[in-house]
Amino acid sequence: MSKSQWKAIALSLLFALSLTLLSFGFLVFPQKSSAQITSASEFRDVSPTDWYFQPLQALVEGYGIASAYSDGTFRANYPTTRGEMAVLMNSALDTISNLLNTSSYDPFSPENLKNLQRLQGELVSEMNTLKLRQETAEGKLKELEHQLLGQLQ
Repeated sequence: MSKSQWKAIALSLLFALSLTLLSFGFLVFPQKSSAQITSASEFRDVSPTDWYFQPLQALVEGYGIASAYSDGTFRANYPTTRGEMAVLMNSALDTISNLLNTSSYDPFSPENLKNLQRLQGELVSEMNTLKLRQETAEGKLKELEHQLLGQLQ
């Protein structure tokens, strides 16, 4: 594969991974943040025992993508707006561009390709989990619709 094909694959995977992380409330967008966050433990509402702590730590330390709201919180369980999604994607694409334009960064190094394969595997697993949850919810919805329609007749 050529470098441009690998780059396209990497961008596609990052986009898909971002959507997955977003669906779980991993990513947060600043609202006039008072301080730059350099560690996930700086968020007032994040604990090292939280299930999302390690991925959040990697985003904060490795890419500077996640930052605090003005009150110093992460708000992992809050919904995300389309506007916030646009900010996230812009930030992620800027980070990719900066990494690719840095002469010391090799996106095709064995270590980076190994990480990409690992992330791809994790993404497949998460997508399968989401698909199962969606199918379960749709089944329950159909059952409730059937019960409701039965009561109306």
